[in-house]
Amino acid sequence: MKVIFKLIFVILLTNLTINLGSCQSEKAVRDKLVNDFEHELKLLFDKERVEEADYTAYLIGINNMTIPREFFKSKEKVQKATDFRNDDLFKTIWEKKSIIDKNRVGNDFEILIEPPRTAGDENDIRLEPDYYQINPDSKFLNDLINQAKNPEIQLLFKEVQKIGDLAPPIISNKLIEIGDFKDDSVKKYVAFQFYWDFIFMINGMNQIK
Repeated sequence: MKVIFKLIFVILLTNLTINLGSCQSEKAVRDKLVNDFEHELKLLFDKERVEEADYTAYLIGINNMTIPREFFKSKEKVQKATDFRNDDLFKTIWEKKSIIDKNRVGNDFEILIEPPRTAGDENDIRLEPDYYQINPDSKFLNDLINQAKNPEIQLLFKEVQKIGDLAPPIISNKLIEIGDFKDDSVKKYVAFQFYWDFIFMINGMNQIK
């Protein structure tokens, strides 16, 4: 009997260790992607360190389409996105837009979507048949809702999750209005939604495989 209890204890301890290791690995990858984004912010705004105001300025630039399209298209960024695309963590955050729509509204047809517009797009409007998008039903968004310390931020994330395809300008304007960029959940969301998500959409699935 003691042997059985010991065996059960070992199995439970092993599962706990694996789960903790997985969580730590997941956090490390997410943190690295946020750090990569903040590194690009330093270069974009010629700063030694990133401040809250830089997050605001970046979102305003996204809204006004003053962030150059090339900011999202370098070979190095496409390669990083490709590497991440093949990481197990990817599937806990992103999904194909067509699959998200099919799961949410039951439509089984090809959806043509205009990628987000950036500076220099005026004469370059094109439609991508599909692209990767942050899944509103993802573990990632659930984690942000649970981690958010600001009730307004938490409510915003819940609205994003509920509506699913809430327009990025609406989200960015609300984040600017709330103005709480000390919250780690906000930093993660901005990095993933308004940087990495744009890299995936603008470069398309033909480049990020």
